[in-house]
Amino acid sequence: INTLHLKANTGNLNKSGLWSLNGTSLGNTPADSIAISIVNPGVYTLLIQNTDTCNISAAQVIDFNGTDLPCYGNILRDVPATAGTFIAEAGPNFNLSTTTYEWTVGNIYINSGNFPSVNVDTILLYTEACVTMSDSQGCYAEACMTAFSFNPDCNAAVFIQSAEITTEVFTDDAAYLILEYTDENGVIYSSESENQMGASVSLMSLESYTEPARPGEKFLKAVLSIDCVLYNPDGQGFDFSGVVEVAFGYP
Repeated sequence: INTLHLKANTGNLNKSGLWSLNGTSLGNTPADSIAISIVNPGVYTLLIQNTDTCNISAAQVIDFNGTDLPCYGNILRDVPATAGTFIAEAGPNFNLSTTTYEWTVGNIYINSGNFPSVNVDTILLYTEACVTMSDSQGCYAEACMTAFSFNPDCNAAVFIQSAEITTEVFTDDAAYLILEYTDENGVIYSSESENQMGASVSLMSLESYTEPARPGEKFLKAVLSIDCVLYNPDGQGFDFSGVVEVAFGYP
């Protein structure tokens, strides 16, 4: 099972609010940051709402396919806030060399091309600023910020601080691994022997894997460090030590 872990904040640690995910509350105490975990693939909306004098409502859409980090992006307000500059920050899945940015501020559409920032006349700063980010690999994301002129404490967005995917392997299942080697004389040496004693297998890494010949199926690639003895049919053996890559299928 792959689980997406996200940490997000308002982009302004002076501002807190109530968080929700797809309309489900994530707590009744206002906070300036949140940590969430997503297991099932799908499209999720992470929302922050504040009902004090700023009345902020900002959202971030997260499209998780169950395998890869989603394409997401953030929007920041330049310092000082009255400068009227907004800055887009594309997530790690974007190819920044081909990423383009398109801005909407209030009712005005601005195409800023390959430049991730935009300067806005202060008369527009009472409205919402949004940016869409896209690259040549198909990554696409939108981020918005509700910005109020001359009041930096009222600038907020859903800002994703970090994102990672962890993989859980069911421990009630087992895999049986046999190593075999055929020498130049056609003699087969195998790790499967009643004489096998003290063999060790260490897991070095585990990650998602796609097999081109079996599209649509899910695999995990395990890199194993193995120390054992390989025996021939006469019971004679030699020491084996090396690294083996193995793919395991899962539902």
